[in-house]
Amino acid sequence: MATATKANTQISDWTALAPDLVLESAVVDVSTSIKAGVNVVVVHTDTSANANGVLVRVDARFGAADENWHPLYELRMGAGTASTEVLDAEAASAQATIPVTLTATFETRGIRGFIHESGDLRR
Repeated sequence: MATATKANTQISDWTALAPDLVLESAVVDVSTSIKAGVNVVVVHTDTSANANGVLVRVDARFGAADENWHPLYELRMGAGTASTEVLDAEAASAQATIPVTLTATFETRGIRGFIHESGDLRR
């Protein structure tokens, strides 16, 4: 029996989408995999409210001879309004804590923060 190996593939780079647009990623063949998973990350990049959230749908086809794509799963997520905050200072390499001055708009415990350098994440 062959030795199992582990692989990680990034299908798409960060991509900004206007409301109601669709992003179709590349196809990834997992037919030789014992186990495969999909990780989808959705982030608000501005402070405009999004009442409907984002619909993420992963389709699959079952075998090379199957020309039809079938929904594997569908999930609506990400409704809400983004909060932005300028950091107090530049972070040093490997710095574990980055302080911010204003946290009043961060109301949800357990949220994940996405930090990017100055400029536009959507570039």
